Amino acid sequence: MNGSLGRHDTRAPTDNTGGTELYQLSEKKIGGFSLHPQHPHLVATASLDRMLKIWDLRKVSGRGEGRVPALLGEHESRLSVSHAAWNMAGQVATASYDDTIKVHDFGAGLRGVENGQMGYHNKNAHERSRFVAHSLRPQWQLQPPDSIHKLCIGNMNRFVDVYSAKGEQLAQLGGDGVTAVPAVAHFHPSVDWVAGGTADGKLCLWM
Repeated sequence: MNGSLGRHDTRAPTDNTGGTELYQLSEKKIGGFSLHPQHPHLVATASLDRMLKIWDLRKVSGRGEGRVPALLGEHESRLSVSHAAWNMAGQVATASYDDTIKVHDFGAGLRGVENGQMGYHNKNAHERSRFVAHSLRPQWQLQPPDSIHKLCIGNMNRFVDVYSAKGEQLAQLGGDGVTAVPAVAHFHPSVDWVAGGTADGKLCLWM
């Protein structure tokens, strides 16, 4: 709740805390974070101070409570950012309190990230007005079978929306059985199936 991110080395003995580090990365709560699936030393954080930040866990500097990873880039949104999700292509999708999904494209080589440049595009990939809540999180398909990177996210109108990385709406998933907001949505890693969990306790599957 205080803007910290922790890292634990599972190889450390279980009877001590020598494998645990805590980094103070934000002035306010970090609502979501993710590791790059191919380069897990790169972490994206989303926080209530309106910032998306990219960090390099290989390069930690400072002493004591001041130890932090290297900051490679950042982007400030109009309102707080609730989640940041990497995909295999080096793109980060964020959802924020200003009711937008943004896609930040760093390229497959990640040279933009490691040079501190935020290769940002599609500033308003989707403005969905009242239909996006701050608790809804974009989730990428890890290994899309058609090589088209796409994400899914719940919709306050009781749908799950599917978008491409270019901001195109590919599908809107719903049905008579969806009687509450699918607050959690997730893609199958390699098949075009989407699962959604609703506020009234249902698990919905679209195939």
